[in-house]
Amino acid sequence: MFVPAKIHYDYILELPFGKSCVASYKKTKDAAFFFLHLLHVRRFLQKDKDAYIPISSIEMAQDCGKRPWGNAKNVLTKAGIVEINHRYQIGAKCKSYRLNHSWRNEVEWLLKEEPKNFAKQQFSYPIDKPEDGWGIDENKAKAAITHRYKDNQSQLDVYCHILENINDYDYCTVGKTGRQYTIYNGLPKETRQAIINNGKSTVELDVKNSQPLILASLCKDAAFKKAVEAGSFYDDCAEDFQLRRSEFKHKFIKWIGGAKDKQLDGYMMDRFPVMADYVITEKRKSYKGLICQLQTMEADIITTVPNSLSVHDGVRIKEEDKDLAEEHIRQGFGKLGLRPKIVTCG
Repeated sequence: MFVPAKIHYDYILELPFGKSCVASYKKTKDAAFFFLHLLHVRRFLQKDKDAYIPISSIEMAQDCGKRPWGNAKNVLTKAGIVEINHRYQIGAKCKSYRLNHSWRNEVEWLLKEEPKNFAKQQFSYPIDKPEDGWGIDENKAKAAITHRYKDNQSQLDVYCHILENINDYDYCTVGKTGRQYTIYNGLPKETRQAIINNGKSTVELDVKNSQPLILASLCKDAAFKKAVEAGSFYDDCAEDFQLRRSEFKHKFIKWIGGAKDKQLDGYMMDRFPVMADYVITEKRKSYKGLICQLQTMEADIITTVPNSLSVHDGVRIKEEDKDLAEEHIRQGFGKLGLRPKIVTCG
């Protein structure tokens, strides 16, 4: 379990956890440290390291005790260490939490032996186990990320901890658009090459420009469709904007997801006026409606690939199942009148 280093550790010990009763104090203190551990580790599984993290109060109460969990949460929030996002939906979305800015960015964290029989990692519900057979080669995954994070030891320590305790993070949940989320979505992409199925190595099938491609089936812009079917839409636009491909992709997805971007409005109006007018019109109707529709249509294809593990907009598949999976994806996009460019990654 990760705990804050000495000065912050001592500060936590001085918080009012109910010291008049030794047993109550210990249970509340343990719940508080475990809660902090969850928030520290889980933020590295988010795309946005500053995002709020859903934690199930029901599960925390079962594992830590209802009163210790409630007291720990209240003490940490009153101290300003933990921030709460109160937006939740009963039975579908938990309350979410995050460490304050200072604790996210300035506190040193140390790995400490976890107390025996202590609570396991908690996740937003509803949750199911992924189908049997999926796992990861721990040593191969560690080797894959060591070089990337050689200058960020704290982040490397967190990912290694997750890999060493992967069964504690063995979950599968489905978002409102139908996308599947597992632990493998949150790990660095370098670890995907270590994903195995029934002991066999896997490859990844990725649809180039997947969401722009689906957008082309909705907006009926022939020029845009030609560009995205070629598979180089993000690359060509990134070059025009003098951005890395990943940077432009993020910019474009934010734009169709409701963000205002006059620069992109003008650029797309010049290059693909029919598509741009369609996107701007749809965003006026519902600023998140279009991106949710694209993700739902994508999930209908990707999550139904036989014998596969969905990872974002691609799938992991055993080599022997690759041809069948590729044909399934082609048929799915074909029903939309599209010809996807599918690439195979290690």
